[in-house]
Amino acid sequence: CVDRDVQSMLDRCARWAGPKFVLIDGGQEAKTLLSEMRGFFPLRYQRHGQAQTFFSVLSVAAVQPGFTYLTLLEDDVVLAKNALDYIATTRIDDDLAFISWFSVGTCVVPRVPPVLLCEPARDYMFNQAITFPARTVHELLESQALKEWNEPHGADRIYARVFPERSVAVHYPNLVQHVGGAESLVGNNAHGLRTSPTFPGEDFDALKL
Repeated sequence: CVDRDVQSMLDRCARWAGPKFVLIDGGQEAKTLLSEMRGFFPLRYQRHGQAQTFFSVLSVAAVQPGFTYLTLLEDDVVLAKNALDYIATTRIDDDLAFISWFSVGTCVVPRVPPVLLCEPARDYMFNQAITFPARTVHELLESQALKEWNEPHGADRIYARVFPERSVAVHYPNLVQHVGGAESLVGNNAHGLRTSPTFPGEDFDALKL
């Protein structure tokens, strides 16, 4: 369903000048609403689990003319003000698999933000908000790990299989907050909702970083 938080995220994305694709594995109501929002391309998919939806997003991006970057946002997140404009200016070094805009960690580096901290891709487990360079998308789609994938959920576990020696970067402060229900987290084991302790709020202007 398209609740207040989803609507807030879509409103923030609406002013983005680039292509905006929304993959829908829910009901017709969501597709109808998104079809009426100018600039969005709603794509209907059968619900086969979070992993297949994630891989479908990569497939859609990979065939777009002039594709260079994909910023993927799950539907249960909210963004800081002008987050996408800021994200569009961030360079991804060749030795990084991607940049994440969400984390449950706290940046302890004694520097003035913003900060990009690297960590092994094999340990990374969050798909809430990520910017992929085109090369990473193609590597994932062409990987043996994806060919052998048979799990309905947990798509973030593919990074350990495809990029065991590569790093990812996490941006601090986080510009995206997870607001979905804890019950939606596969394997969460009642640990509660995973939220970012460094998200500065929806009213924070990312362009002031």
